[in-house]
Amino acid sequence: FFLHPHPAIRDSSTSRGLGDVYKRQDLTSASNVTNATLVRVYNGHSAVSVITRKDSGGNVIGSMTVINGTVVVMEKDATDTLTASAGGASVKVSKIAFTR
Repeated sequence: FFLHPHPAIRDSSTSRGLGDVYKRQDLTSASNVTNATLVRVYNGHSAVSVITRKDSGGNVIGSMTVINGTVVVMEKDATDTLTASAGGASVKVSKIAFTR
């Protein structure tokens, strides 16, 4: 299984509104991003970072490379967690949508 960024949503903007300022989390440890199903990932690290998605049981679902200085939008299940391979403090994630 390979993760793909959400179709047609990819840019290099570092700020996307108040959600980034008040709700942004880093990926220094695994996060389900407050049970979000759609998240924005910004790689502020000086190098590329591999973002790994795992299910609630800790099984790897897939991973994707995020180029430094870029933003991608990812769709995931609410209980899935994301981790960064390196520079987790510089990789920021924020919830942008969810379902109940």
